[in-house]
Amino acid sequence: MQNEVFLVFGKKFNSFHNALEHAHKSYKTPKAKLIELFNEHHHCFDSAINSFHETQTRKLIDKKLRNLCIDFALQHKQNSKLVMHTVELYCNQDNTLTIEMALAKVYQYIIAK
Repeated sequence: MQNEVFLVFGKKFNSFHNALEHAHKSYKTPKAKLIELFNEHHHCFDSAINSFHETQTRKLIDKKLRNLCIDFALQHKQNSKLVMHTVELYCNQDNTLTIEMALAKVYQYIIAK
């Protein structure tokens, strides 16, 4: 990796270490994870950073889904796994739905009947 130019979203670096340091500080990505993802994404910092943040976003969405579905299930005396599965199905069928909107559909079509 010597004598290479490393790009981090258009910014050029002459050393891997400097590029890594910039990516770590600017994009709030752990260095060890960034190195791992850099290697997995064909030595591309941009793809590595995007992958990390997509994973983090997915984890937050999954946590929100789980928490909202458990609360909904407890409130309406339903099985939380069934609620979560149904919400996921509704969201997959209509990607404009939020979790809250899908829960409203669950209430309308399952609970209120």
